[in-house]
Amino acid sequence: MSKIIEALGALAPFAGIALLFVYRSRSPRPAALGMLGAGLAGLGSIAGLLGDRVAFFGSSDELLERLEGWALVRLVLLVTGTAILVIAAAAGTSRGRAHRWSLIAAALLFTVAGTALRFVHIDLGDDHHGLQLLVTMAIEMLQFGLLGIGILVLCIAVVSRRVDDGRPEPLRLARAAAQRAWQAYQRSGRRG
Repeated sequence: MSKIIEALGALAPFAGIALLFVYRSRSPRPAALGMLGAGLAGLGSIAGLLGDRVAFFGSSDELLERLEGWALVRLVLLVTGTAILVIAAAAGTSRGRAHRWSLIAAALLFTVAGTALRFVHIDLGDDHHGLQLLVTMAIEMLQFGLLGIGILVLCIAVVSRRVDDGRPEPLRLARAAAQRAWQAYQRSGRRG
């Protein structure tokens, strides 16, 4: 399950960019601004993945400090990307505005929860370095997943209910994809 959360956090900004690109004709300017925000969030994802890998080089005493440094860089990029996405989702026509604002509110709940996890620090003492590392990484993965969900929902909000172009609404597609992914996960759990 932890790998799914990490993958969701890492891939959500890139899925958001793809969604905004495909639906850009619905609202070209907000979609372009949204792609910038999702791109910054994607850089945050890359910084998070690199940070987790690079932090392991060197002495074990500096490991937690390096992980926290990379997590801060990732967090700044993700929060900046989120702010730009909120501006992009709020911009534009009045058609579907209430729907977009409800998506923005939901996304901000995920984002605030993910950001708040940045300030959760559980100190297990000097005798439990290995366990401390696992707890820190678990909190970071959960933070990463929540922020990723927030980014993806904001990308959906940018192009949701703008114009009726005959294509399915992005929120409906996201729900269907999430249901299929959950069913596949449950099937894989029964086999293993």
